[in-house]
Amino acid sequence: MLCSRGTDDKSELGVLRNKISPDDVISGVHGSADHDQVERDMDFFFPAERTVAAIKPNIVEKSGEIKEEIKKLGITILSEKKVALSGEQAAKFYEDQKERDFFGDLCRYMSSGETTFLVLSSDNVVEKWRRAMGPADPTEGKELAPHSLRAKLGEDILKNGLHGSSNVEHALKSIDLIFGGCFEGTPPEDNPSSTVITVVEISDETD
Repeated sequence: MLCSRGTDDKSELGVLRNKISPDDVISGVHGSADHDQVERDMDFFFPAERTVAAIKPNIVEKSGEIKEEIKKLGITILSEKKVALSGEQAAKFYEDQKERDFFGDLCRYMSSGETTFLVLSSDNVVEKWRRAMGPADPTEGKELAPHSLRAKLGEDILKNGLHGSSNVEHALKSIDLIFGGCFEGTPPEDNPSSTVITVVEISDETD
């Protein structure tokens, strides 16, 4: 990475810069200035896997509690967006489920109130988040993974409280759909990883 340098820099990195490019004002060596810069540089040069999490209408009031649990897993929350989905938007978000018998009920449920969408980032985050959620059916989860979030917070297989992308490809598609301009309230272009909380009230004309 190219960066400007000062000739009076006496640090080890400065000495190395002077040896590599003693006559240039642009250096061929870069070093992160602090720990926060290290994290930003790592995310820029070696981006971690990302996924979308959705906190559904029946437990959206527990968003703060759930975000704390996410952070305990070592997962970074890159962006946040609160949306009142229309039936049409819910159908678009779950279009891979459109052949399932419960599709209509799912869309009505997801358009019944606000949903908090999160972009999560860490190594193997798709699998990590799905494991934290537990089985889709909270009743099954109470037996197989009693400490999972759906087992503790979900009501039934429809109102299980949480969504997570099934794979990396699906995650990227969902990030583009929710945060890429298809819905209102996208993060600022000059800082796409900043936290944005936007409540969008949209009338549902499809029901």
